[in-house]
Amino acid sequence: MDIPSTLESLVESGRFSEEEVRFIGELLKKRQTENKDVVIHFVEGDTSSYPRVDRLVVLAPDWPGVLEGCTSCIHRLGLNLQYVKAGNFKWNDTQLAVFFLDIEIKNEEEAALFEQSRVAMFRTLEFLAIGGKAKRDLLFEGMVKLQFFEATLNELSKMLGKNIPPEILEEAALFFHSRSKAYIRERKVKDLARLILTNYEFIKKVRETGFPQVKVEHIETTREKLTGISIAAFDRDLSMQDVLSSIGEVVPDYTIRYEKKFITDDGIAVYRLELAGFLEIDKLKQSIYQALLKKRLRYIKSLGVRRHIEYYARVVLPQLIKEYRHSKIPQIFITPTLASREEISFKLIIVEAKGNKSFSKLLERIDSKPGFMVVNSEPPRPLMDTQYFTIEVEADLRVIPIIEKVYETLHTVLSEVFGKFRDFDEGVRKQDMARINALRKEFPAFWEIAREFYYSMDDFYRLEVAEDELRELIKLGVEIYKRMQKERKELVTEVHHLDNATILAIGTLRPLPATLYTKLDRYKPIINQTTIGDVHYYLIKLSSNNKPLSEDEIDEIIRWMQPH
Repeated sequence: MDIPSTLESLVESGRFSEEEVRFIGELLKKRQTENKDVVIHFVEGDTSSYPRVDRLVVLAPDWPGVLEGCTSCIHRLGLNLQYVKAGNFKWNDTQLAVFFLDIEIKNEEEAALFEQSRVAMFRTLEFLAIGGKAKRDLLFEGMVKLQFFEATLNELSKMLGKNIPPEILEEAALFFHSRSKAYIRERKVKDLARLILTNYEFIKKVRETGFPQVKVEHIETTREKLTGISIAAFDRDLSMQDVLSSIGEVVPDYTIRYEKKFITDDGIAVYRLELAGFLEIDKLKQSIYQALLKKRLRYIKSLGVRRHIEYYARVVLPQLIKEYRHSKIPQIFITPTLASREEISFKLIIVEAKGNKSFSKLLERIDSKPGFMVVNSEPPRPLMDTQYFTIEVEADLRVIPIIEKVYETLHTVLSEVFGKFRDFDEGVRKQDMARINALRKEFPAFWEIAREFYYSMDDFYRLEVAEDELRELIKLGVEIYKRMQKERKELVTEVHHLDNATILAIGTLRPLPATLYTKLDRYKPIINQTTIGDVHYYLIKLSSNNKPLSEDEIDEIIRWMQPH
């Protein structure tokens, strides 16, 4: 085989022989044929005598630390490298590195160790050689993590019964990088592998179905017994205050041993809690599911039933129709409207192609499921090339005691009727993450508070509000929060006038009276409400004939809010 012109520089440098460069050419062919980022070739030395020398050749993307990544996998086994030859070159616009590693095997014991560990070591080496920040960080954090990482990959491979998909490998690297050495050392490899798989599967399910995921399990570390809780949900729906309160209802005196939260790029929050002792699994799981509904239900309650229905017609429906016309995929908006210990209710708004016969089929399918009942429905209404209809569904938790099954059944029914459909949340979440990242930069010291106010706003209001108005709303929210923390008054207010409306920010130690919403109707209010600690916060947008309110009107509204 002739030497490719791209590789001639390796010969000219004097570092590689012509034979070695021809072999690198063979590895390049293999890389292209198998469509792999990393190619590993192993040659066993003379097994009839010791010491012997085995050769490992690695072709991988070139990045700072790739050589350390390869050699560390060998050193971790306690084996010595007798000789290392390295070079890099450009191939089809990709910078590649190649390493010839000669490994000294002193005796039969080392040979047996290498034989036993080789497959797992190659898998780790192949993974680390690809590069990426999490992998580089993991590599430089030391051998302890790397040893457990390799054992965990081996366990994942057994669990899956196949090669580990790249996305799970990436999840594993992020998992190990974000945990301390003590955390990893104290837990069983099986538990670490199971937790990585749970994170991956939960993110996938939330992304596909829009429904929150909860798992509660008992685990034992080297020091104690724990109850592990894994939660995944859209970031806007995950209030840690609600979750911790729900745990307190089941276990009043619980102790948190470990707590970790991260958010994916598309707005899915994953939360891990580990509590001291073996606690009751089913009661905790049910109570947490109830908590995950509270944020959305608080918003609906603040609007009142009548105004919530008006809101659907004014804001939600036009957005769904717009998305359907763009994608030609049925659009389904799902929102909880009631949650108690006995039942949970949802409102569904569906937009699809005009003339489809899915309405009666969906009603029939929902009613056929044990514990499910259609309590209200409006038949399809045509609108140009589309039609839309609404259904209210009630699930009896005495028949289906696990809320997770309610979500799964509802999603299964919708898939059976519509095939591929789109939960409208997807587009909203992408915009959410861009805006959340901007808030993090604008309010670095109070960005968690800013985020809380942002998610107190309804999805569709967040979607349609102008950037300047959104920024002003969040700014007022942060200011009112800072004042309440400092002053601790019964009622604190801030006012800001826009060109066509007035924003009223309120912090109060008691919820605003329900009668206030009726009085505000004349000002076409948009009400955003959240609770932080024991303080209730409101960001209310009001307008009078498409103009800001007068000082007299504002004074009157504040008087209505005063405790009597």
